[in-house]
Amino acid sequence: MTKKNRLKLFKRILVSFIILAALLTHFFVPRLITEIRNPIVGLIKRNHNVSHEVVSNNNNSKVKRKVITLKSFDELKLLTRLTYANSDAPKGTIILLHRIRSNRNHFIELSAFLSKDGFNSVALDSRAHGESEGDFCSFGVNEKQDVSALINHYQIMKI
Repeated sequence: MTKKNRLKLFKRILVSFIILAALLTHFFVPRLITEIRNPIVGLIKRNHNVSHEVVSNNNNSKVKRKVITLKSFDELKLLTRLTYANSDAPKGTIILLHRIRSNRNHFIELSAFLSKDGFNSVALDSRAHGESEGDFCSFGVNEKQDVSALINHYQIMKI
């Protein structure tokens, strides 16, 4: 094989490798980002979902909480934790939204603090997070409608 033929073969292999890498990046890598319950991501993620309700410690024993399930616009089951204010007339209700690959248990201490300060709080397990249903995070496209459903649900309850 001549030097010219080897160079030609090397160029073809290099171009093929670049195309394969581009296809892999285009079709596979986004799934690692958006598919929250992907088994491959589960191997490397640091924040493990807690599937049970966290028991409050002695400092938070007077905090009244309630877990409520609601349906999203596309019929997914979303779980929320409502923490009631420690006063008779709450100052308002605060919606607590967690980061990607986290869940509503992230807000246990904050909701207890808000309760003592006179605020109700609602911590939502976003779709595909915690105990809520779904496989994909849409980075706000569907989540904004989930928050709207949450607001409508709690307006009906009149908290």
